[in-house]
Amino acid sequence: MSFLDDYGVNINWPLRRVVRWIVWSGVGIIGVSVLLTFAEKNDSGFYQVRRHEVFGDLYVRYDAGWYYNGLCDVTTYQVETSYTFSSEQHEERVVGPAIKVRFNDGGEGFISGDFRFQLPANDEDMIRVHEIFGGPDALMRELYVPLINEVVFKSSQLLSSEESYTNKARFAQLTVDQLENGIYETEEYLIISVDSATGKTDVQKKVRIKRDENGAPARLSGIPSLKAYNIQVTQNVIREPSYGENITDLISEKRKFENDIAVAEADAEKANQQKLTVIANGKKRVTEAQYAAKQVMAEKVEGAKKDKTVAVIRAEQRLEVAKQQYLVAQRQADGKILQITGEAEKRRKVKQADNALLARTEAFQEIIGYYQGAFTKVSWSPRIATVSALTGRDGLPPAFNSFNKVAELVMKDLGLTLTF
Repeated sequence: MSFLDDYGVNINWPLRRVVRWIVWSGVGIIGVSVLLTFAEKNDSGFYQVRRHEVFGDLYVRYDAGWYYNGLCDVTTYQVETSYTFSSEQHEERVVGPAIKVRFNDGGEGFISGDFRFQLPANDEDMIRVHEIFGGPDALMRELYVPLINEVVFKSSQLLSSEESYTNKARFAQLTVDQLENGIYETEEYLIISVDSATGKTDVQKKVRIKRDENGAPARLSGIPSLKAYNIQVTQNVIREPSYGENITDLISEKRKFENDIAVAEADAEKANQQKLTVIANGKKRVTEAQYAAKQVMAEKVEGAKKDKTVAVIRAEQRLEVAKQQYLVAQRQADGKILQITGEAEKRRKVKQADNALLARTEAFQEIIGYYQGAFTKVSWSPRIATVSALTGRDGLPPAFNSFNKVAELVMKDLGLTLTF
């Protein structure tokens, strides 16, 4: 058998040599294939669990790279696994259908969402997961899917149709808590209300979480949670729920009613603010009026104080004048007293000197006063008054002469007649 080498030279190989070359080539290919069966590559983002075919020992490989397996059976797990459930089956990542639920107000709907799980990064938990489920498909089918269906359904029972629409964050929180820590144990209770307008009684059946003696949520036994395998939830998204037509209409009407209430409350708040503004303005005007009145009062008080000060000054001035007048009067009185005292002393001395001449003179005046009074009461006849023949030497009537004689006699008796 002839061959051409790289230079175009004819090479003649015997048949035996050709057969030997073919055999050894096959052996080499088989050997490489066998060697490749003993090697395994681990990619980033995956764990590998190896089981020894002879001894049954389990080992976990976390790092990426090529490894010699020998006589080991290798199972590869993706570190983070997603589960997307939706009624839109044409989506690329959808794994399961939307979950049908019933809310605590009797409404029904379909829930769609996305969950992402992360496997534990230690040998004990990974080996336990592998021993129980045996592979990633069984893990998804036997743990993730039924657990998600259960927690989504249980969470929906704790919400009304509207709450599932308006408070998806709480929906997601309820599902995560149950996935990681266990399914809630729930109980039904009744809410009885009476319409004040119609008097009609309304009874609503609700569902709530049971609590233990410490107030913590009670969990159902016999249903495993992700916490038992140290698997964590790294993503939890509850999408927009899908409802029946009656529920959608009910929610729309209720939202419209709530919007009307919000508008009414806003109008009421606006009116209240206007009321407060009016009250504030009124108080401001009252305060301004009070301030003005206080200012006027203060001015009047200040004026009264000034008037009082002037009046006090004037009163003090009058008092000072009165004091001066009093002193003058006192001095005058003292002078008069001294004068009277001197006069009295003088009279006393005169009296002592003239043998009580003053007393006799006063007695004469008093006696003559009696005679004068009697004289004025005498009715004189015209004849006596006009007859000149009856007059005395001084031309006076005899009665006047008699009065003069009486006076002379009194003066004589009192020793007032001077004798030369």
